[in-house]
Amino acid sequence: MTCRLGLKLSFFLILLQVQTFCLSKSQYDTDASFEVLHPDYNVDKIAVVDSILDHKRSYIVFIQDKDDNLFLIKQSRECKPANKSGPLMHAREMLAGYIAESNGIPANRIRMIPPGCPFPGKLYTQKPATLHTVVPGRHCKDYPFIQQTHEKRVPQDQWGLNYKVIQDMSTHPDLPLIVALDSFIANGARRNGSFFYDQKNDRYWAIDLESLWKTNIAALACKLINTLLNDTLFKPTPEELSGLIVYRDTLKKMNERHPSDVLHMKLDEFLVQAGIVPGSPFFDDEVAQVIQYYKKSISESYASCLKLVESLDKLIAYHQGNKNLGKLKYGQLHKERSDIGVHYSGTQLDDYVADRLQAYKYALFAHKGG
Repeated sequence: MTCRLGLKLSFFLILLQVQTFCLSKSQYDTDASFEVLHPDYNVDKIAVVDSILDHKRSYIVFIQDKDDNLFLIKQSRECKPANKSGPLMHAREMLAGYIAESNGIPANRIRMIPPGCPFPGKLYTQKPATLHTVVPGRHCKDYPFIQQTHEKRVPQDQWGLNYKVIQDMSTHPDLPLIVALDSFIANGARRNGSFFYDQKNDRYWAIDLESLWKTNIAALACKLINTLLNDTLFKPTPEELSGLIVYRDTLKKMNERHPSDVLHMKLDEFLVQAGIVPGSPFFDDEVAQVIQYYKKSISESYASCLKLVESLDKLIAYHQGNKNLGKLKYGQLHKERSDIGVHYSGTQLDDYVADRLQAYKYALFAHKGG
């Protein structure tokens, strides 16, 4: 109860307090999308416009810059400043965001706000937080299904990549990119509240990238692909085969750019940004063990991704030799199915801040139990 009362007070305080940012110019990311992080940026021009303080995992605060660009601040919802699970979450999500951004995969972009660094919308100054771009569109209500789940309530023969995912990701060129990202980072939590469809620009966008490397998703995918190699009844449509090609090529690119030793180094870099270093309140022997577990999971998942690409090469070569792919028909199939599957609160998609906030809040609440 004390924690919740403190949160309410904190939110009102962040609306009022004058803050200064503490990144040096040498630390500043020169990406123009994150101009608000520049040490010379006038933070008085940043407005806190909304918040979600009862999300399951995080405190979410929406901010708007002087050019009306919308961002969200995400911070672990643990009340105790020295709690160690929150900073680890931010370092993991930074790693996933780095992989997505460096491979051109449509996802919200992420930057770290280090511990001890005040920023408008950041509730706990002494803990790290992440700053996220807000993607356009609406969360996908029932369709498409692209989650490579490993939940206990789902039969194990449906874990990971399955035919439903192959079928649905074939309906739009953005979807196999997102599915490949989830296979690579071992994200089995791509529920319908964690990706958006922007009808105006016909794009899909992934959000919520912190649930990583808990189960070897690539190994599960490899098992399915090897099964399909021996299944004479499996006859993919041209669109499904094209989706598998994009999925394979995206995995291959990530395998080449991000071998496990490189990912270990990047994780170390983001751990430092989150303040998870020996001697800090966020580090102890238990945290060190968790970090080693993550690095072991990254290595195992990477090895499985290499095998997965090999299996995909065989499957694709076999079916390319037996089918004339012809012209891609993404657009028609997507048009037929997207209209019934995407949730809109109104009849038209617009870009007003209030509309974007409503979409995000709806998706976050729909997703908060997961």
